[in-house]
Amino acid sequence: DNDAIERIHLVALLRELDISIKDIKKIIDGRDVCMIANIFEMQLEKLQDENKKIMEKIHLLHKCLGAINSLKHKCKAYHFFKE
Repeated sequence: DNDAIERIHLVALLRELDISIKDIKKIIDGRDVCMIANIFEMQLEKLQDENKKIMEKIHLLHKCLGAINSLKHKCKAYHFFKE
């Protein structure tokens, strides 16, 4: 029926947002707007924290890549002058 299909779509959407099964059950069973907002706020904070950590890793990788590239250029120059 339509209600079951809507619940399936809702669960799929919430899982796509990495909402836990436990919280999805609360959302479906409770349907309390304040509780849903709280779950979404907590998930948003979690994702923002994960994003911050990922951005720090990206920055570190850029620094490492810059250092490696400078060494790579020295290696090419070394081989050029050696021959």
